[in-house]
Amino acid sequence: MLAASAIFATPAIAGESASGGFRISLNVPVVCDLDAQPFELDASGQRFVGQVQEFCNSNRGFQVFASHRMLEQDESISVDYGGSRSTLDLTGMSPVAFRSGARFGYVPVSIEATNLSAPIALEFGLTAI
Repeated sequence: MLAASAIFATPAIAGESASGGFRISLNVPVVCDLDAQPFELDASGQRFVGQVQEFCNSNRGFQVFASHRMLEQDESISVDYGGSRSTLDLTGMSPVAFRSGARFGYVPVSIEATNLSAPIALEFGLTAI
């Protein structure tokens, strides 16, 4: 006995007034990072210069901070971060620049210190907006 089977597919036919479509949505997580290259003392011996690589995909931008030891009253440190000049707070956490929009690239940074009573190290970090 021989058996045969066949499968037939019939295409769907929509009427003239029918509409169709689909929607795709995607959530992209915010990813941000800073990477400081080694800083060097410039020829004048008065400031340290270097660059920081920024990466942040937040369209709203991000705030860059410098963390450091608490400063004495007569100590002063100023930072020029890509054209934004700021003086560090005595507290040990200082905002240094607001960067608008998503970014990727290198930013020139210079640091000048006055009347330091002890060595200091700065660590740059960011908060996405």
